[in-house]
Amino acid sequence: MMTIEDRNGDEEPGMLNTDTTGMDQENKMREKIEAQMKLAGKLKGGASWFYWVAALSIINSVIVLANGNWSFLFGLGATQIVDGLVVGVVAEAPNMANVARFFGFGLILLISGLYVTFGWFANKRKRWAFIVGMVLYGLDSLILLPVADYLGFAFHIWVLFGLFGGLRACGELQAQENEEWELSRT
Repeated sequence: MMTIEDRNGDEEPGMLNTDTTGMDQENKMREKIEAQMKLAGKLKGGASWFYWVAALSIINSVIVLANGNWSFLFGLGATQIVDGLVVGVVAEAPNMANVARFFGFGLILLISGLYVTFGWFANKRKRWAFIVGMVLYGLDSLILLPVADYLGFAFHIWVLFGLFGGLRACGELQAQENEEWELSRT
């Protein structure tokens, strides 16, 4: 194939390929794939908050049930209530301490497992998991206000923004997939 420098005007017009349509389509495809990868990263980043919240809630509960006196901000207010009830039962009925810790920790695992489930489904691009998880986490944040845990409340709001970013990315990815599916049908 001839280059522009080799061309002196005598060649056949089809010898020099100046059509950039193929390159434009390739660039558009590359940009689309890069955009999808960014959205997928945002989705995973948002969904990962569910795992962090669940894991740190369990760690917080282990610390409290082991008579520790500190915890992470990431934890759930609901698990803190369970921790408080267990600590109260242990203080009032020491002979029931092991039973209270066992059942309390089981309940904490169930609550935290719910958030792990939200994270799993959110990673599978299920918008309902983001929405239901965010609503429950938002309600959980309200538990912190009566006990004046304003730093914990603020952190809950920050996590909700992270979850919302994942939800938005999920919606954009689903819209792109629906568009591609519609185009493939025509």
